[in-house]
Amino acid sequence: MTPVYHIVAGLFTEQLKERSEQLTKEKVRLEARLEEAKKAAETSFTKYQIMAGLQLIREGIDIMKPTKLMSIFDGFIREVQYDGEVLKIAVV
Repeated sequence: MTPVYHIVAGLFTEQLKERSEQLTKEKVRLEARLEEAKKAAETSFTKYQIMAGLQLIREGIDIMKPTKLMSIFDGFIREVQYDGEVLKIAVV
């Protein structure tokens, strides 16, 4: 992507052009890293993994009120998707 320059003739030097291009490349690189970090925050589990994890903490959950349990989940889960086989949880 080439930036569009609207600089008064004589004020735009080759050094400014090079620096602008460096910054544009850095922006693209950082945006790519941000997308990678967002994807890394999403974790996928099979239904068997979820069942095993819930079994491990079942005793603690059983004594909690449903509203308390939901507030705990809301604190660290951004989105849940299930396609019939894989449960995908995006964390905060």
